[in-house]
Amino acid sequence: MTTAGQAAAGGIKARKEARSEVRLFGRLKYMNAEIMCRVVNLSEQGIGLALEQPREMTPGIPVSFYGKELGHLNGTVSWYRNGTVGVRLKHTSSTYAQVASYFRFFHEDMKPMPRVLR
Repeated sequence: MTTAGQAAAGGIKARKEARSEVRLFGRLKYMNAEIMCRVVNLSEQGIGLALEQPREMTPGIPVSFYGKELGHLNGTVSWYRNGTVGVRLKHTSSTYAQVASYFRFFHEDMKPMPRVLR
């Protein structure tokens, strides 16, 4: 585990926003495909998703997420590893309002679910 000071000294980017572990479900639209997914973590800056059907995703490609509790969010793929994708959310007042509303009305602290590998 690295601290923010070690990360800055070593050239590794330190995370600016705290992530909250969540357990939500939704759909991710990527190019011409729609994939069912589970939200594993969320912050004002981004969202971590575990895909129901792993598929290769290219960083920088625009995506859209829709979930009952979060609504419709737009962003770009930041990274992809083994069926899990990180999405950097598009910075709009609507995005901030939707994420803040989720934390205010719906969020309960969750322990992460183990990922089942097939």
